[in-house]
Amino acid sequence: MLIRAEDFEAHAHPVLGEPGLPDEMKLHFKELGLAATRNNVECLEIVDECFHCGEKLTTPYIYWQGDPRSISLHPKCAMKLALGLVQDTHEAANGKRAESERQAAMWLELFVSRKASGLEAEEFTSS
Repeated sequence: MLIRAEDFEAHAHPVLGEPGLPDEMKLHFKELGLAATRNNVECLEIVDECFHCGEKLTTPYIYWQGDPRSISLHPKCAMKLALGLVQDTHEAANGKRAESERQAAMWLELFVSRKASGLEAEEFTSS
C-alpha cells in the first residue's frame, strides 16, 4: 500500500457525520470508543527507516504488511527490491539468473499473462 502524508492526519469516525443519527447515539458511540478520532495508519507498524537502504522514510512510501514484521520502502527502493525478487525467482525457476533485468521482467510478464488467461502451469519455467 502507498502511504501518503495525509494518511497520518486525524479525522473523525464517519458515523459521527451521519445526519440522521441522534445526538445521544453519537454520545453513546463516543463513550464506547467507537467514534474516536483516527488516522489511516494507526493500525500499521510504522517505522522511520527504509527496509532496503536504511535511510529515513518520507512520504510517499511503500508499506507491506508481513508476519511477524512489515516492511516500509522508498518508492525507488521498492523498485530495486522488486527487480531483485524477479531475478531471484527467475533463477529459482530456471536454474540460472536472467541475463538482464529486462529479461527477468519479460519472464514475469509472461507468467502473469499465463495466469490471467488461466494457463498457469504447475511449473513456472521459461519453456
